[in-house]
This record gives sequence, structure tokens and C-alpha cells, in this order.
Amino acid sequence: MKKIIYLFLFTVMLLSGSKSYSQKLYIVRHSMGSCVNECAALQSYFFMSGNTYIAPVAEFGDYHVFNLPPTYVELISIADTSFGCAWRDPMACYEQSTIDMNNCFWGITNAVLPEPNVNTNLFCDKKTLTAISCPGPYRFSWEYSTNGINFTPMNITTTPNQSFEFVKANYPALNDYTGTIIFRVLIDSDPNAPDENVYSNVVTYYIIPCSPTLAATSDPNLTTCSYSNGSVTFTFSRPLETAKGEKLLLNRVPVGNGNPSSATSNDSEVEKISALSYKWKNIPPGNYNFKFQTQFGNGTPSTPSTVTTFEIKQNTALTFWATAIQPECSGNLGFIEIHATGGTSPYYYILDDQTEVVNGQTVPKKIGFSGYHQIPITTDGGHKVIVVDNSDCIEK
Repeated sequence: MKKIIYLFLFTVMLLSGSKSYSQKLYIVRHSMGSCVNECAALQSYFFMSGNTYIAPVAEFGDYHVFNLPPTYVELISIADTSFGCAWRDPMACYEQSTIDMNNCFWGITNAVLPEPNVNTNLFCDKKTLTAISCPGPYRFSWEYSTNGINFTPMNITTTPNQSFEFVKANYPALNDYTGTIIFRVLIDSDPNAPDENVYSNVVTYYIIPCSPTLAATSDPNLTTCSYSNGSVTFTFSRPLETAKGEKLLLNRVPVGNGNPSSATSNDSEVEKISALSYKWKNIPPGNYNFKFQTQFGNGTPSTPSTVTTFEIKQNTALTFWATAIQPECSGNLGFIEIHATGGTSPYYYILDDQTEVVNGQTVPKKIGFSGYHQIPITTDGGHKVIVVDNSDCIEK
């Protein structure tokens, strides 16, 4: 008996303290079936995995822990001939029960943490975690590690299928940490039994920096000209950490159908308006799904944003017309009367391709007007008038 007790205690220490936490274990809950009652005592029992006898690596009352999947258990009882039972003539019993670890009646495996996928294994500030198992008395005590060797208890215990939110800020050791984070739970099969805990499987996530949030999107957004593309301005919650090489990664997809387009804050088509605002230029008219994230100089990405939408509307076309007004007398001036609508006011006209020098550059001489104007004409003959709007759009 002393030897058995010694081996039992050694097994508990192995399961609770070993770093081989990724080993799959099978926790079988078995009360010895109908062979055991008030007049029949258990004589012997054994478990099988296929055609192989297997011994539990640990036993805790009705709980047996195996490192191979048990397939059935066999029980043999012996009759109790003491007073009160002898007159009943109890019979010895042999019982074989098939074990189905997919059936909650038998228990659970220690693989209670679902594996994340490439779409769910990244987070920056918090993550919802759940230990999934059959209902039962099980309790799951959570731990985390950044190296897979040293685990830190989180002082959080959940029941089967109970979710909780892991909040990075609650753990000072993770302040400013980015990289691998590994979770596991210590499974307590029976809160009333001491020292029968085993570790679960482990799951790996990655803590990455948080992207800034999108504070505002410009609206309305018009194309520069009726025949050209437009732009949209995004305002974010914080400036980029340029000292760490952080840049914006922008992505848009036409709603309904179309090819995605991408740009970064380092590209020429993305103009920095302020520390918080960036204008994405040269976008065709349409409705777009938009998302973003940032990336640091060492290649570390931040969390991707949720999808928002924006619209680029086609600007109204610039239209103008001109009418010659002849002088009433030979000494009077004539005029060219011009009207302009559409486009983006104010409007400008250029008469007879006149130029001027501005900052050392020769440019067309543009004279502004509000939409209606009479241009005085001092010389006879034909004259040329060009009208443009505030974005230098012309009539098409």
C-alpha cells in the first residue's frame, strides 16, 4: 500500500508540474458501474485501448487519467457474504462497458482550448477566450506565457464553455509587449478532490500593436472634374509613430464588384494633410468598402480595422457660353458676355491666351468671376476666351 501511495503522489506531481503540457490526456469519469453495490464489492477492473491493457497515469476517486484513448473498461465484483447480504445470495458480476470519449457521460479530454486560425490569432489589447468541454464539475484556471516555458497564473477560473475577456492592460508584465502569447488552463475535474489537476492543450496567439482608430471620413467627396477622379480624407485618432517607421496601409474595394486597390502613407497618391489626417487621391467615382492598418519599420503589423464605407461622387460638368456684344457707337467698347455653371466655383477666364509671371513662372493670366461677367474688348477682330473653374477644369 505504501508503494501505491508513493506512485500516486509522484503521478500527480508529474501532471501538475511537467512542462509536457501539450500531451493529450483523457479524463474518464467512471463510478464502477452496476457491478458495485451494497452487497457486491469490486474485486478487480482494467481498462483497454483497443486490444491493449492500459493503466491510468493518475487516479482520483472516480476520475482516471490516461495518455492513450481508452475504448472500454472491464469490472469484476465479488459477493459480500456478511450479515444482511448473505440471505440475498448476491452474485459476483462481470461487466464490460464501451468508452466513448465523444460522449459526455464518460468525461473529457484535456484538449479544451480551440485552436485559433490566421484570422483570429491576432489581437492588440484584448481577446475573448473560452475553454470548451462537456458540462460537468470541471473548473479551468487560466495561465499565460510569452516563451512557452514559464507560465503566469491569471487568477481567472471559468466553467465549461464560459467565456471571459483577456485584457492585456491588466497584466503589467505585458506593458508595451508585442509577440507570441500562449494560453493554457489547469483542469480541475472535481473541486472536492485534492491534487487531481491536469494541464490542457496550449493555444498560441500573437499580440500586435493597436492601429489608430478612424475618427472621421470626409463627406461629400467630389471628383476634381466631371471627367477626372477624386479624393477622400481620413482623420485618425493618433499620429503615426514615425520614429518606429510606422506607416498606414490603406485598402479599398468597390462595393458590389471590382478589384481592390491599396496604398501606403509613403506613396505619392496619399497626401499628409496634418499629423492626424491623410488624403487618398486619384480615386474613380463610386462607393467603396475601406479598411486599414499600420505597419512598423521592422515589419510588425498592427490590428486591422473593421470595414467602413465612403463615396466619391462625380462632380457636375463645367458649362459656359459666351456672347459678343457689339459697341453702340464707334467710340464705345464692345464686350464678351460669359456665363458659367457647374464645376467648382469661383470661375476664371483667360482672354486671348494672355500670360503673366508669377513667382518667376510664366502662367496663363486668369481673371476670376462669379458666374456672369462682361469682358471689355478694346480691339476689333476675333477673340478667344477660355473658362476654367477653381480646379482648372474645362468644359468637355
